[in-house]
Amino acid sequence: MPEQKATWSTLKKRLSALEDKELLKLIGELYKLTPMNRRFLETRYSSSSKTLKEFKQIIDDALYPNVMRNDDVDFRTAKKAISTYSKATGDKPGIGELMVFYVERANQFTLDYGDMWEQFYISVESMFERALKQLQEMQALGMEIEPLRKRLEKVVDSTNCIGWGYHDMLTQLYGEAFGE
Repeated sequence: MPEQKATWSTLKKRLSALEDKELLKLIGELYKLTPMNRRFLETRYSSSSKTLKEFKQIIDDALYPNVMRNDDVDFRTAKKAISTYSKATGDKPGIGELMVFYVERANQFTLDYGDMWEQFYISVESMFERALKQLQEMQALGMEIEPLRKRLEKVVDSTNCIGWGYHDMLTQLYGEAFGE
């Protein structure tokens, strides 16, 4: 008879039977196992302002690369940073900050270095839309969004001479979100 694959419910039963020392040892082993596990645990249990700054640096490095070293724009790394932060903290204002920062850095890169490729703009538009939705969720929960909203408005204003329908799309998305 073949072995059955462990499910979360079977693992949960086994884990609940462990003593605190055994659980702590297991978590330590997971922490050492992969950089992704380490980042998740550090994010979950460390100071939020320091952690937010570290994630912003990851996004900055990915979306505003050092062109003198021929570094490439890396949307995947920037999105993964936001996803990791979100899963580890659930900090809505922090998630909103990272999303807006993502849009700002990618937008600044195209403003400083000229016209980019179509997929570049599609990726920024997609995050812009996600950021708007995040702000709307925050607003519905009574959270302060005005500083983030103004930063997105500033991005829209800065794109008036960029092609690929980029400015038009950001303007449309922003208008739909905030009735402007």
